[in-house]
Amino acid sequence: MKLYTLTTRVSSIFLALSTPPVVHSNLPRSTYPPTHAFKLTNHTSSGVPPWNPSKNIERDGWIKGELPGFRGEWEVKGKGELGGEEEEEGEDIGGRYSVDRMKFDSFTSTVPSSTWPSPDSPPWSVVFRARQVPGDGNCLFHSISLSYLHWKTGRHLDFHEDSGELRRMSEWMRKLSVENMRSPVRRGSLRGGWSGSTRKGVGGRSVKKSNTNQGPETPSPDTSGPSLYLQGGQSIPLGSLVSSAGLQYNLTSSEYLDCMESDSTWGGGPEIVSLSNALRVPIHVYELCWVGKGHPKLRGGERGAGKWGVRRMACFGSPKWDRRGCLEILSCDSRFPDLGRGKAKEGNHFMYLERVKGREE
Repeated sequence: MKLYTLTTRVSSIFLALSTPPVVHSNLPRSTYPPTHAFKLTNHTSSGVPPWNPSKNIERDGWIKGELPGFRGEWEVKGKGELGGEEEEEGEDIGGRYSVDRMKFDSFTSTVPSSTWPSPDSPPWSVVFRARQVPGDGNCLFHSISLSYLHWKTGRHLDFHEDSGELRRMSEWMRKLSVENMRSPVRRGSLRGGWSGSTRKGVGGRSVKKSNTNQGPETPSPDTSGPSLYLQGGQSIPLGSLVSSAGLQYNLTSSEYLDCMESDSTWGGGPEIVSLSNALRVPIHVYELCWVGKGHPKLRGGERGAGKWGVRRMACFGSPKWDRRGCLEILSCDSRFPDLGRGKAKEGNHFMYLERVKGREE
């Protein structure tokens, strides 16, 4: 993938986040205090969840209702997509999570009605549920941590018992992403997971900050050094990824990494790419989309109103590491799920996504 493509299609959503700068950093940071630990109980003041209370969010953070999943606008139209016979022009990542293998439903209602299923047809082919995470500036790392925990152990973190584990995992994920952008980590250094790694760095190694007093760096992207894998047959030089991310905030590469290492600094596209490469597991990113009323797969009252769904916007790490499964997260408006019909802005928050239905041939 060309650098400008990454910037326009991915980085613009993950990095162009509007928030007042803080002292010593031009990177967006949360204005809320960091969430160190919380328990969702009914008996103490700590029972208030670390997100805006909503009747649409369960006490354990799960968003009520399910979200149908669709292919991205950048992807080809799958042959199995509700009667579609021809593939449209677009990108096909191939592998285990290709459009054809996922069997996404058609998103648009402009498909001829003769190709739509009957009213008593099976429900959505790909379905997700989303889980809220604290909006403390670490939401990206919280979301990936929850997904990684479920992928690795098959369990969901119980916020009612001890959320301190989420904090420890997120700290480890942040440090891992930054260290891998300083110098790609070796696979063996990940042994031991996040346990005990938040103070010493990844795998027990000390995290050394770059010396920012070595003079100004070149303002153009650095194409030297190793590359990180993106998706499909595309990769990007590590220097280009970091320097172009820093340039958006008028920071050198070293300054950008030093800021990103700080708690509550908002992470985005570069950090997702870095973590996918460090963990050797795909991380798929989805965005909100509004399924308009009249869509033949809507049921009951939804047919006359519409509902929220999610569209795939990036498949970092696929198909190279598809055999290991994938992590899935949602880039969304921080007001979700309390949004008007289709009134979502660019993503300024992340949530954990769990695919509860979907084909992987």
